[in-house]
Amino acid sequence: MILTAENYYTREADMEYLSVSQYKKFAGCLGRLGCEAKAMAELNGEWEDDKSTALMVGSYVDAHFEGTLDIFKAQNPEIFTQKGTLKAEYRRAEEVINRIERDEYFMAHMAGEKQVIMTGELFGAKWKIKMDSYFPDTLIVDLKTMKSLGESFYSADFGNMDFIRNWGYDIQGAIYQKIVEINTGKKLPFKIAAASKEEYPDIDCQSPSGSSRRASSVPGQSQAHRSSAARPAKAPQTCARYSPRCRGCGSSCPALQLPHRRASPRQDSPVPSARTCAPIHAQTRLRYALDKAAQFYACNRLTPPVMPYTSLCPIQGVLKLTQAPPRRGLWYLDTLQDSEPETGLAATCLTDEAMDFITAGAQIVLCPLAFGVVSGTVAAPMVSVCADPEICAEFPDELDCTDVSALADTVLAVCNGKQTKAEALGISEGRLLSCAQTR
Repeated sequence: MILTAENYYTREADMEYLSVSQYKKFAGCLGRLGCEAKAMAELNGEWEDDKSTALMVGSYVDAHFEGTLDIFKAQNPEIFTQKGTLKAEYRRAEEVINRIERDEYFMAHMAGEKQVIMTGELFGAKWKIKMDSYFPDTLIVDLKTMKSLGESFYSADFGNMDFIRNWGYDIQGAIYQKIVEINTGKKLPFKIAAASKEEYPDIDCQSPSGSSRRASSVPGQSQAHRSSAARPAKAPQTCARYSPRCRGCGSSCPALQLPHRRASPRQDSPVPSARTCAPIHAQTRLRYALDKAAQFYACNRLTPPVMPYTSLCPIQGVLKLTQAPPRRGLWYLDTLQDSEPETGLAATCLTDEAMDFITAGAQIVLCPLAFGVVSGTVAAPMVSVCADPEICAEFPDELDCTDVSALADTVLAVCNGKQTKAEALGISEGRLLSCAQTR
């Protein structure tokens, strides 16, 4: 079956090809559980979800940038009042569109080829993707319209998350990158061009951290779900252990996501110890900051990072956000709020973490990577460093330094004006997260 704009969303296409949205209906994502029975009912034409206003508003904005807004209006007369004017929700969508079109940087991301369709085989299944804005050999961009870009989603297993991780857009980025690579032989950066539906719309263009490594770890269970669920011998699994009642499969499943819950600190969670020659009062502040960090990692079930404590490079003291080091040396930057740090909003992506250091006066940020993702901030250059031979071989064009012995030369070259890989690609991101600190 050859996919076109006319048949891309048909049931026949969904039966032959797996898409990211269909994968999440089967397997779920961090912000929403999957339901095999409901997904199979939709595939078989036995169930169809109602069109929510939020979904329709997003489709309205998408249709505008696709150039199909007139068709969308004709196909959805319910968006108009009896007087023939747009309903309030869609007038808000017009405000979002106006806000986007006033921003040259955002519009540059939307200037690629529109609604490009590609297919490929992953995990034993045929996949399809449809890219909102595609720049051949350069960039993949997907447009999202969200309730709020700054909203934080909490999970006891993963801590605080932004909307990208919560709704599985990092999975989407990984699949899109891999399908494009299959078709073109090139792994391209993936970015989310997002706009909020708030009274004063917020816009942002950002890359999901780690998306280029996610495709190799996305399980192929959806194809197994579809094939096994289609056989009468094995009924699709339902989500009967949750509530409220699900209209799609007749069992119980969550409407959107698991309820937020706070986990108690584990008593056996390790607290990093510091070997330092700092004065007594500095050691006290360091102990307080490390205890707070340990509480955050324990309550969010995260693995504490390796702390660089050595007798050759003693920690001089603790800095708060926006506080510059008073002298040379190794300093610990405390980025968590002082009260209830386990529920605090912490930087979870590379660019946000880099912005924390930049607020303390960093002029250049060295970014050790465990995956091949180009990251850059709006305020200072980020030098991507990796010494893992496998990653260096897989992403030779995305890392600034793959030889530790040449790190000093790489940094000096950037200080003298050489562009980093992120700057060369025009990637500049980063947010400053609010944090209540008093000590």
